[in-house]
Amino acid sequence: MSKKQEEDFICKQENRVVKLEFENRQKYLKLNEPTELKTSFKNIDPTKSYILGRGIRILGKKCGDSCFMSSVTVDEKGVIDEMYEIKVQYKDNNGELKTCKFFIPVKQ
Repeated sequence: MSKKQEEDFICKQENRVVKLEFENRQKYLKLNEPTELKTSFKNIDPTKSYILGRGIRILGKKCGDSCFMSSVTVDEKGVIDEMYEIKVQYKDNNGELKTCKFFIPVKQ
């Protein structure tokens, strides 16, 4: 699995890093409000990665060679114990699938 740092939404696995950044710079999501999300990678090919979560959609916006933009809208069904889970999966150099889990606080 993964190591997680809930304050900064950073997942480090060996020399690979996945980082989530919200457009509003807040450390939480608001229920039923769309929020843009930048997913950045270090030593990971973004074309071999996936973001998973209820209410997430990939945007066509460019943000560089080592990231992609998405939008997340959290509804009541996507929240457990006031937290929303986002998974980022990628393939390492050996083709093995790795997973980073992020738990994001949700406010009304």
